[in-house]
Amino acid sequence: MSAEIKVVWGSMTVIQGLNRTADAGVECSVVLPSCQPAGGLRESAWPVAQHLFAQGISCEILAVCTEPSEACAHAVADLSFVRVINAPDRATAITHALTVARGVWVTIADNVENTGIDPLEVAESLHRAREREVEMALSEV
Repeated sequence: MSAEIKVVWGSMTVIQGLNRTADAGVECSVVLPSCQPAGGLRESAWPVAQHLFAQGISCEILAVCTEPSEACAHAVADLSFVRVINAPDRATAITHALTVARGVWVTIADNVENTGIDPLEVAESLHRAREREVEMALSEV
């Protein structure tokens, strides 16, 4: 069994998914830790997914909402790749998101509410994690 891979790139943290052996067909789960529907949940999720899909990377977006509200789910109801995670606080919500993420890789997009999320940064962090996995596999040979 190989060591866990963790890559930090800018405001992104990428780890191997807990369900990485599951055949869910999702390469990357992107966790948005602080989502407010009025603050642009849709505007954050769509460009990230569009950029990853354009690179042939299957993904899901896990939007963490700490305020009980139907507004989050309503804001992204037509985006099948977005799942809304509701929890009483940010830490609980992120923990839950990590356990339900279907991706081989899970990217946690920190600082979303302050600076927004850069789709290029998400993709670059995923590519760096993949490269690290290859480097580790080659070093074990």
